[in-house]
Amino acid sequence: MSVKLLKRHRAMLVAGLAALALTIAAACGGGDDSTTAATTTTAAPAKEAAATTTTTTTTAAKTETKAATTTTAAKTTTTTATATTAKASGPQPVYGGTLRRYAFSQVRTPDPGHFDYRGAMPGWSQQAGYDRLLEYERPFDEAVGQVLTNEGLAESWKVDDKGTTWTFNLRKGVKFHDGSDFTAQDVKANFDRILDENWDVSTRVLIGFREFLTDVSVVDDHTISFTTDKPNRMLLNYLASRYGTHILSEGSISTADTSVETYPWIKQDKLNGTGPFKQTSFEPQEGWEWVRNADYWGADKDGNQYPFLDAMTQKVVGQKATQLALFQTNQIDVWEDWPILLQDEADALIKQVGNDKASYKAAPQGIYTVYHFNHTIPPFDNPKVREAARLAIRRDEQFGLAHAGVGFPARIVDHVQYPSYALSDAEFKTLPGTNPANKKAEQERAGQLVDEAGARGYKFKYVMDPGGLPTFDELMLVAIKSMRDVLDFQIDMQIQESAARTEDYRAGNWEVSTDARAISLDDPTGVYTLSFLSFSPHVGGRQWAYPGQEKLESLWELYRRTLDDAQAAEVTKEMERVANSPDFPWFHVGWFFSNRVYYNYLKNWNPGPGSMGGEDYKHVWMDKG
Repeated sequence: MSVKLLKRHRAMLVAGLAALALTIAAACGGGDDSTTAATTTTAAPAKEAAATTTTTTTTAAKTETKAATTTTAAKTTTTTATATTAKASGPQPVYGGTLRRYAFSQVRTPDPGHFDYRGAMPGWSQQAGYDRLLEYERPFDEAVGQVLTNEGLAESWKVDDKGTTWTFNLRKGVKFHDGSDFTAQDVKANFDRILDENWDVSTRVLIGFREFLTDVSVVDDHTISFTTDKPNRMLLNYLASRYGTHILSEGSISTADTSVETYPWIKQDKLNGTGPFKQTSFEPQEGWEWVRNADYWGADKDGNQYPFLDAMTQKVVGQKATQLALFQTNQIDVWEDWPILLQDEADALIKQVGNDKASYKAAPQGIYTVYHFNHTIPPFDNPKVREAARLAIRRDEQFGLAHAGVGFPARIVDHVQYPSYALSDAEFKTLPGTNPANKKAEQERAGQLVDEAGARGYKFKYVMDPGGLPTFDELMLVAIKSMRDVLDFQIDMQIQESAARTEDYRAGNWEVSTDARAISLDDPTGVYTLSFLSFSPHVGGRQWAYPGQEKLESLWELYRRTLDDAQAAEVTKEMERVANSPDFPWFHVGWFFSNRVYYNYLKNWNPGPGSMGGEDYKHVWMDKG
């Protein structure tokens, strides 16, 4: 569907649906100076050996998934890094060049410990200057999903027989940008800051550490241990998270202001990391620059020392038109839109600059949408009405109509990032609204159920946020059309500011809501922990007990307590079966992909999954020859 048709489709829906009501009470939530042209130089000397990735395998005693409170003790397992002699295995990198990007808005701090989308440095920039203990394997393999590696600051790790004490062996010879040695004491200083209740943190990962970490101790200069209150499989994923776990030097921590009110402008020159690039300038309202760290410890499997680029620059450019103009005139090298870049738009942009000059790649954006029926008031207090709505709404049609195919009706556990933890294709096709072959029968059943409940022709309002993201409204409008056509529901379309909408939602003064989130899926249960469970940080005062919630929370407790991957995968699949039961009041819609447009001279660029930071530019090089 073209962008014009997409807009026309929305207009027709809005005009034609003059009577039905849904409270959409939860939605998500520059300059144009040119930059210097990139340069290319000859290859720099390569290191003779590099650490290869190895796989961590933990085993555990079998535990019945029915016993939701059972914990599993893992046997001590060690992951070690091995060395390999450099041997060319494919295209070899070219050293040199400056990669040029833009930021949507001014950045108040480059401190990786502070993350708010509009105020902190983007994830990809944080990854330029700072390393984490653990990393995800690059390039991202959709057949395998997210895989933890020892390509970070930790070379190996093990967990004790109780499953509560994790010991990490740290790399030796790693230097911070100021030349000081990286040690276990620096790691401890970072986690002491995270666990300090006087520091106001906002990300799920940092909050999670405070919930289950009981101790972080230095064993020796290159060994650190983490102790959890109980076995907790999320520790490893959280250590690899791009949201607040990058390592600063102890000196950076001791001189940094930790308060939200005052952090934006203080001691920016004292932030000292071990990453592949060094920050040379930072102007919150203008942009910033990173230059190659010639002493970086990392190398690829052929022994070529990271990074390959000479520098990276990012300018603050708030206007979409200006961003596009910069890309069209080759003043930036990569462009992406927020929240998603439609395929039609990507195709048009590439045609403008030349099909032989640019390409695009689609990556999971970490943005999901759900509908939430207010089961505490009529008619959705009737399980038959909730089931009827589920049967009427076509997940297999929504993304094609609303997003020109950029996304997919998905399992709640994202089957791209975590394929082994998600429902199989065959089982997913048995869920309502997922299989076109079942459409007629499902709609007939929906009509029967709504008639039995006496709710056919129900009238309610649909509240839209004038400042909301239109892509999410598109999904809701398609759902509304389905419920109108099958159930004869009527809609009254209204506009309401976000603050008033949220107030009504907290008070329970709503009927159906949309919940759209942009998240980094640090573990397969990310959606549940953000929105479905009673402690979810994004629900605030908006959560009410609902059918199936207790069972979901019991399963989630079992999931995080087992260190056996196969068992954990069975638990997440059972969680999804519960969340897709006929009368469950939460209805998962799908996931977004976002296209990233780039010039073809960028090589080895493989944007990974996740929103706001799924890219790692130490692997990228430029080849303009």
